[in-house]
Amino acid sequence: MDKNGNKTGGRKAGVPNRKTQNLMELIEQHHSGFDPVLELINIYKEKQTSTELKVNILKDITNYIYPRRKSIEAEVSAAVDSSGSFLNKSIEEIILEIKNRKQPL
Repeated sequence: MDKNGNKTGGRKAGVPNRKTQNLMELIEQHHSGFDPVLELINIYKEKQTSTELKVNILKDITNYIYPRRKSIEAEVSAAVDSSGSFLNKSIEEIILEIKNRKQPL
C-alpha cells in the first residue's frame, strides 16, 4: 500500500491465483470444454435427480449469480407500563409511528 492507502503490486483484480490457474489448465488438458456449472445444470435437468440435490445445485449456482446477503443487527426494545406489562401496540403500529416521525435536518 502506498501512503494514500492504495494497493500497489500483487495480482490484479480478476486474475486467478496459481492454484486456480493450475486447476483450470488440468481440466482443459483432460476434459476440453468442461464447464462444472453446465454439468450441474445438466444434472439438475435429469428427471431422476432428487429434489434435495436439485435444491443444493440451485444454492451452489446462485452464489455465482447473486451477491450473498449480509446479516444485519437490530436493536429491539419493548415499552412497558408502570405495572411491567407490555403496552398494547402491534408491530405494525410501532413501524407506522417510526415512519411518521420527522427526521432532523
